[in-house]
Amino acid sequence: MGETFLGLLFMLAGVATWVAIFRRTGDALHPLALLASLWLLTFGFGHWEVAATYDELYYREPFGAVAYLAVIGSLVSVVAGFWLVDPGLRPLEREALAERLRSNARRGRLLAITLALFAVASATTVYFVWLAGEVPLFSPRVDELRQTFKRPLLGYLYDLHFPVALFAAILADRATRRSERVFWIGLLLASLFQLALGAVRASPLTGFGWVAVYLFYRLRGRVRVGHLSAAAVVVAGVFIGIEYSRRTPVRLNPELLNPRQDLSSAATLWGHTGASFKNLQLTLRTTPPPLEMGAATYDLPKTLVPRFREIESDVSSRFGVHNSATYLLPLWLDFGLFGLLVVPGIYGALTGFTYRRFQERGTLLWLLLYIDFAIAAILAFRTHKFLGNGLIFFGGVALMVQLFAGREPDDVAEDRGQVGEGAPAPAPGAVVGAAR
Repeated sequence: MGETFLGLLFMLAGVATWVAIFRRTGDALHPLALLASLWLLTFGFGHWEVAATYDELYYREPFGAVAYLAVIGSLVSVVAGFWLVDPGLRPLEREALAERLRSNARRGRLLAITLALFAVASATTVYFVWLAGEVPLFSPRVDELRQTFKRPLLGYLYDLHFPVALFAAILADRATRRSERVFWIGLLLASLFQLALGAVRASPLTGFGWVAVYLFYRLRGRVRVGHLSAAAVVVAGVFIGIEYSRRTPVRLNPELLNPRQDLSSAATLWGHTGASFKNLQLTLRTTPPPLEMGAATYDLPKTLVPRFREIESDVSSRFGVHNSATYLLPLWLDFGLFGLLVVPGIYGALTGFTYRRFQERGTLLWLLLYIDFAIAAILAFRTHKFLGNGLIFFGGVALMVQLFAGREPDDVAEDRGQVGEGAPAPAPGAVVGAAR
């Protein structure tokens, strides 16, 4: 009971942290609020007795001093790093940011890019299905086949569905005709559906997250109950649908099921959240850091040197129900205490800088970069990388799109012909109107 009560206190602290940052900034999706609140909520949930439903004995062990030091110390480090870049946590300028987002792209060029990226991503989906021989989501061999959609390098072409969904939302937002808006919404849904075919929960939910970030700031943060209800239905539907597919082998062959493993909703949720911190505690207690200096933390070395990927797989295989152990696990393996208590501060500073530039500019480049950091902040309790291949790849996509189809705030008035001879130029950072 004491462990559960302590977990409840951490969860309440998570809620209070989100409320405090929201009241100060007016931004419900503030990255520091999301990271801190989800970090504390998930860690608190890890204390609950749901852990006893699993067969792995270490899940039943209470958290020790080392785990508390790592969890709380890393959070303090993140907050300090963010605060150095954005002291005082400036309030969100909702109206100005919404207008910048409305006019940050040349519509015709963005249309061409979106269709081209959709063609490449869809061709990759078809290729993966051809390699697997069937669609993983609808196959009794789902656990085996879904790895096909995680292939190195080519997997990033499949992940182009993320920016496709985002750009389709932008184009739907700027559509002048109903038929045009319906077309772009259909394209958006087609990309999300293809992301779900690989039976990896994070893929369609990440695509939905890309769209949700844009829509939230375009709506000036004025989220209604209907918006929240729709988002909850989408997230729950995707999670339940893919979880149902993932359990197909057990339904077809009940002998595969461990009778001591609870498959209830609460246990499943715990296995994808609170279990991460139990796995982290196991690593901190049993694995001295080999100090691999980035080979475990960053995806690029693992892409270039397959041996590092094998080391990562070996580390993950020691965990029971779920192979996540928060983003701190690879930092511990690579940098020891420095990785637990200092590197998170660097990540916090980078996240704060990206968020600040996104607020100030609102361009396609900073929108995509901010989304990548925001998702890393949200999934910090798992093993999402702050500086992984995704940032490198999508950073390149963002730069290409910005150069070809993006517009800077200072260019908007001139592009619309509102600055003529003798007319005063707009102030730096000002946005004049919304471009179609």
